[in-house]
Amino acid sequence: MIDTEAFVVHSVKWRYADAPVYKGNRNPAGSVKSEVLGLDVECKKCGRRWQASEAREAKPGTFVNNTIFAIHLRCANPSCDGSGNITKASLA
Repeated sequence: MIDTEAFVVHSVKWRYADAPVYKGNRNPAGSVKSEVLGLDVECKKCGRRWQASEAREAKPGTFVNNTIFAIHLRCANPSCDGSGNITKASLA
């Protein structure tokens, strides 16, 4: 569980990619987390819990990968204005 200012993230679904293999590396790292696919999240403002998925623009209940360091999330409850950024480092 990850506790942020606006949300509680209960679980994260990741897309994995093969780790780069460098010349001379005899022990490749295997798969590494590459991007967030979904979040099981709860809004602290209204208490609603839902499965958030990625969108191209911020809409209720979705998140946007707006930088390489964070995602922007909006509450799924249309009458709630809860939103905020969650650093990707805190999700790992």
